[in-house]
Amino acid sequence: MLNPDMVVPRLGPEQSLQGSNGHVPADQFRSPPVAAAFARPAIAWLSARPGPMSEAEFAARLVRDLDAKDVCLVLDVFRNDVLRLTGVLEAAAAMGDVTNFRRTSHALAGAAGAVGAQAFERACRQAMTRADLQPGELAATAAEIRRCGESALVQAATLQASLARP
Repeated sequence: MLNPDMVVPRLGPEQSLQGSNGHVPADQFRSPPVAAAFARPAIAWLSARPGPMSEAEFAARLVRDLDAKDVCLVLDVFRNDVLRLTGVLEAAAAMGDVTNFRRTSHALAGAAGAVGAQAFERACRQAMTRADLQPGELAATAAEIRRCGESALVQAATLQASLARP
């Protein structure tokens, strides 16, 4: 189960994720900085990957092309992004904020795509592109995205555990 308490602070009744303009502040969507030494090869790897491949093929290529430490770092960033952004997504759903719900779905889709979590990416992309998405549908859509995110996190943790074994 996702635990947004790990990354998203609990808000008191007088607090909100909304900024003064009524929207979630942009810094809620940014990933924490990653060391430049890792970022350059990872970005080059992501940019050079061939066309569509299965999740298993993606994971195998990731492990083949990056050392275990870098794969674990990619998966740690993914985990933190999913935990943080899922909290933001649920806050947007609770506020009925379709615009920020779509923005957060877009950020989650990017995180999912970066690690090859295809079902999770599809669920996020569907939420961000649905023209008829209404505020009353956000909670159910967020629950589906959460379910897909939890599954992706289990798969990522399994891959990380396999890399930790000698």
